[in-house]
Amino acid sequence: MTEESISDLANRVLARARQAARALPTGGSSTVRKEPTYSSARTDDRDPATVADAIVSLVTDRGWQAATSIGKIWGEWASLVGPTLAEHVKPEAFDRNTGLLTLRADSTAWATQVRMLSSQLRKRLQGEIPGGIVTDIAVLGPDVGPRPRGRLRVKGRGPRDTYG
Repeated sequence: MTEESISDLANRVLARARQAARALPTGGSSTVRKEPTYSSARTDDRDPATVADAIVSLVTDRGWQAATSIGKIWGEWASLVGPTLAEHVKPEAFDRNTGLLTLRADSTAWATQVRMLSSQLRKRLQGEIPGGIVTDIAVLGPDVGPRPRGRLRVKGRGPRDTYG
């Protein structure tokens, strides 16, 4: 090949490239751009959501309503039962199968008092927590550990006698 044929070939290739570039839409890109969509004054799916709304939709989509209701018992115990009762009685366990809420009192007197008020407490919890999850309440006395056994021990009031 001679110098002239190489330069002619280069000129022809350059002319074809220029012709192809003129055929493209403005901007020189071969992809067609989509017009941007803007949010309107009305709410729609494209609007940003608050974190609270996102959490609510996540809980609903995953079916975690019962678990969050049970968590509400522990998280808002003082507001559910009142500050005085919450100071002396704490939730200890919950059985999902039976709906049994187990409470632990810090004295036998409080345990007895809450046992007498358990039906009212159950109604209050059922009114505050959706779904009627709590069906029964069991109240336990103070947890003081094992009872000492044997000959050498102190007579009189023991650790389980918390009355007064």
